[in-house]
Amino acid sequence: MKLRTPYFKDNFSEDQPYDSLILIAPYCDFSCKGCQNIDLFKSPIKDYDISVLAEVILENPFVSGITVGGLEVLKSGMNFMLDLGELIKLANISRVTIYSRFELDDENLFIFLEKIKDLECVTELYCKTGEYIEGLGSKISNFYYKGNPWSICLGSKNQDFNIIKGSELVRLAVNDDCLK
Repeated sequence: MKLRTPYFKDNFSEDQPYDSLILIAPYCDFSCKGCQNIDLFKSPIKDYDISVLAEVILENPFVSGITVGGLEVLKSGMNFMLDLGELIKLANISRVTIYSRFELDDENLFIFLEKIKDLECVTELYCKTGEYIEGLGSKISNFYYKGNPWSICLGSKNQDFNIIKGSELVRLAVNDDCLK
């Protein structure tokens, strides 16, 4: 099986409380003003063998999860989402972070997150939600992860970072503005 992505990188530690392999979703047609990922639109999409990506994860002792972001996962097609599920199972990934422009009350995002959460190996599921709105200002969400303080700087104040545990959704508290 192949997973289509313009880019992946291991040892990614921004915006979640663990090191991960980051996969860039291969498609987005939102054209958000001031998009922070505009360079990704120009990147060629490549096919990566899922078993090779799983080896990258399994051979790196620091990587303990997968992050999917950059472009929009829900616009990237069913094959991308199915292949992502296969990669998570093959590499026995317990932690997953999804970035989406959509809100948690969007039915398609909810269904996708339910499918990820239902994978037996996934014990921690995080989701950064909300449209990036240029000029709205940014914010920091702070929380404790396994007893350690951790912060995420969100691109615009309307965005949220959520933890999904079982059937429970935990919206993180919003604190001070980020310094740019």
